[in-house]
Amino acid sequence: MFSALYNLSIGFTSPANAEDSEQFNLTIFNVLNNLGDVLLGLQFADLANLSFDLGDVSVSNLRYQLASGPGSFEHNIWYNPENRVSTLYIMADFTDQSVAEVPEPTSLALLGLGLFGVGMLRRRRG
Repeated sequence: MFSALYNLSIGFTSPANAEDSEQFNLTIFNVLNNLGDVLLGLQFADLANLSFDLGDVSVSNLRYQLASGPGSFEHNIWYNPENRVSTLYIMADFTDQSVAEVPEPTSLALLGLGLFGVGMLRRRRG
């Protein structure tokens, strides 16, 4: 087993300069290695401290998710079976922060008054 510090940086091309990073301690468990250079377990730090604001979109709840197939991910430790391929994703929640415009009461009153005026003109002509 050995550990190393690594820096996870996530950046987006749009909007410009939307990025965040955090330093983690990556622990690699490689207790038995008779068949070659194969990692038996990677311990990841929690991603809860990472979040982004991308203009009208907020990115939060970053987390790891194991793809279906071989391997397991429990208690932030990723186990990959010998001679198999296991995939671990970094997932996130994207929330739209834009606010829908609501017509002002004055605008609605003017629209109603205009429709009333059109109705009165039509009534005079008829």
